[in-house]
Amino acid sequence: MESRLKKIIKKVINEMDLRNLDDVIKYTEYLNLFKKEELKKITKFLFLIRDLGVVNMFQSGMFLLMGKQYFDDFMRLKSYEHDYDEDIVDELSELINEIRDIMIRAGIKMVESNGKEVTPKTVESAMRRIAESTIKHYIKGNLPR
Repeated sequence: MESRLKKIIKKVINEMDLRNLDDVIKYTEYLNLFKKEELKKITKFLFLIRDLGVVNMFQSGMFLLMGKQYFDDFMRLKSYEHDYDEDIVDELSELINEIRDIMIRAGIKMVESNGKEVTPKTVESAMRRIAESTIKHYIKGNLPR
């Protein structure tokens, strides 16, 4: 029986414009940065951000890169504007450091695969590109659940 991830990859590739082979290659390179479980955690995290409603999903990439303290401070500031579901905030607060660590590992992997020197600057730049790609794939429905 085919795994769920393989089905998702087939679905995405079937829906891609195969005349633009660059899209297929970029998606494959993106998937190689993560383990299946990591992608599932990222998807869950993004669904929680969506359910929380604190930002537009196009702006949600910043949450993939922030730590727990920054998130807690951000939510404290936002709580003056609106009441948010505390259960979702608590769940996000528990996940956020793990998500950031996943993004750091993916950034390092991307820098190494491109043959560049691993420095804070190159990893941060890679992480930003990965976060942007993650949001695009989330919005298109290409991330595994």
